[in-house]
Amino acid sequence: PDDPTVLYGLGTLLRELGRFDETEAAFRKSLENGPEDPYPLNSLAWLLATAPDRRQRRPEEALELARRAVTEAPQAATNYNTLGVAEYRNGLWDRAIATLKKSIEMCNGTDPTDFFFLAMAQRQRGDREEAERSFGRGVDVAKKDAPAFWEWRMIWAEASELLGKPGPVPTLYEVKAEPDRAMDTLRRMAAAGSIQPEILRTNSDLAPLRTRRDFQLLVLDLTMPAGRFAP
Repeated sequence: PDDPTVLYGLGTLLRELGRFDETEAAFRKSLENGPEDPYPLNSLAWLLATAPDRRQRRPEEALELARRAVTEAPQAATNYNTLGVAEYRNGLWDRAIATLKKSIEMCNGTDPTDFFFLAMAQRQRGDREEAERSFGRGVDVAKKDAPAFWEWRMIWAEASELLGKPGPVPTLYEVKAEPDRAMDTLRRMAAAGSIQPEILRTNSDLAPLRTRRDFQLLVLDLTMPAGRFAP
């Protein structure tokens, strides 16, 4: 029960099940027994920077953990990815841009979250054209395998919102954690013309919302002919 490797593995499995509170507890217990292990350092930092429930995010702690992970394993691109994300969450735009570019170089541009967070950092710094290019590269990398990776879709959607671009619908974990926020996202997508009623009816991630009256009205509004309004 105190083996840090076993506890880290448990946390990883719990994360795949969407049991994020238990995931955090397992990673923290792993670090108690192996405080210099870069794997739980990085994984806990990532969770605290990107948890679907924003109330679970702790950007300052994520940054401290990510820095420690890079110190312990400077050869791992994933640690720089997490560090860049944590820097972004703390408003350190220039640092995030430099770190994410290093992560992209180290992993040969295979992680779309590097590009999406890079695009957001560039946009926050005011570099609109650079942000557009980075976002486009992220979409190119993500679109093939995004259905299999809910975190890619979650981060893609966040970048889409910031840059005013079409993006994927909220993930199941976001819908469960913050249903009102998910509805706000869907309404913005509908207003922009970037979502079809069939997606609302069939996408499995949106299933918890389908009993809501405002969701049903949104589907109805998108289904009705132009010029008519739902009651």
